[in-house]
Amino acid sequence: MPFCRNCGAEISEGGRFCTKCGTPMESQPTPAAPQPEPVVTPQQPQGAAQPVYGAAQPMYGPGQNVQQPKPKKPFNVKLLIIIIAAALVVVGAIIAVVCVVKYQKSKIDVGKYVEVTFEGYDTAGRADVELDYSELIKKVVTVQGYNPDDSEEMTRLYNKKTYYNTLKDFYESIEIEVEPEEELSNGDEVVVTITYDKELMKKNKVRFTNCKLEYTVEGLEPIQDVNPFDDITVEFSGTAPDGYAYCNNNSSIDYVRYCSFSFDKSSGLKNGDVITLTVSEDDAEYALSNGYRFTETSKEYTVEGIAYYISTISDLSESDLTELKEAAREEIIDDYGWKDYYATVSDISYVGAMLAIPKDSSYTQNVMVMVFSARVSSTDGDFDPTDIYVPVEIDNIRYDNEGEFGYN
Repeated sequence: MPFCRNCGAEISEGGRFCTKCGTPMESQPTPAAPQPEPVVTPQQPQGAAQPVYGAAQPMYGPGQNVQQPKPKKPFNVKLLIIIIAAALVVVGAIIAVVCVVKYQKSKIDVGKYVEVTFEGYDTAGRADVELDYSELIKKVVTVQGYNPDDSEEMTRLYNKKTYYNTLKDFYESIEIEVEPEEELSNGDEVVVTITYDKELMKKNKVRFTNCKLEYTVEGLEPIQDVNPFDDITVEFSGTAPDGYAYCNNNSSIDYVRYCSFSFDKSSGLKNGDVITLTVSEDDAEYALSNGYRFTETSKEYTVEGIAYYISTISDLSESDLTELKEAAREEIIDDYGWKDYYATVSDISYVGAMLAIPKDSSYTQNVMVMVFSARVSSTDGDFDPTDIYVPVEIDNIRYDNEGEFGYN
């Protein structure tokens, strides 16, 4: 039986390496059977280490050199830890790269599918935002690993209710918010925000990025300020308290000339009433969309110039009251100064008057009774001079729409 030349351990026949220390064996001729020899115990020099009895001692065959076994190298634990740590770092890096690649593939830049245009006029512009839903959903399908242009594959996917409903619900959850959206001026900043259901996004295995976009308003044309009432004339007609109002639009601007105007009250009017004329809101918005901004959309007018019947004596001017007094005086003279009565009237003085408004009268609108004092004398001495009071009735006292005074 051969022995290891390094550590002295037994090696099986035909073995090429020591199973204990791994030293390769050299080719040696098979030794002749050893002759029994007396075992000689070598003397140990004084001070040398004594063998431990009972321990296994290496045995050497005849003709072999006795060599002391080499000491085993200590196991390097630190090196093993470093190797394991490095391996973990490499594995972690690989996992991170895979995750990043997968994450990057699942990202969709929503901003690429948004188109913003600005329309209208400066200070009255509006933002028109369009999201290309069709192309966006195609991108979602592509990120999921499918070919949106493969009709057979798409048909197969859409026939799967779970897939179809998940994609459909996600599509319907996508909304666009624009702030501000109207009354824009060149240079304004507009923010477009894309919102969606985050849970449905996860179910579809995609990630939206660039969902908040900022745009600067530009390209809006100058707007023209117009007062739509500049070329409006308001006229009043009829007789109070049943007067009425109407307006004439003489504007040369089409977007004003064809506007609709309305009064808050156009009939049952009397002088002094205040009425409001308003332009149609829809017409004002239409004019604005075509570059004309109305500086005002309503205007007040005071009713005047309507023919009316006086309702109080104070409605009469001093000159008109004087005219009525003179007319009544003439009436008294005519009634009492006839020669047939053989009497004369003198000292006619105005005492006072009262005005009454008849009810339910289509002809007589007012009645004024003026009272005078006078002295009546007989021309032939049939009676003594007598002081009397004489009433004179005047009705339908009025002013026409030209301001002319009249009565019956």
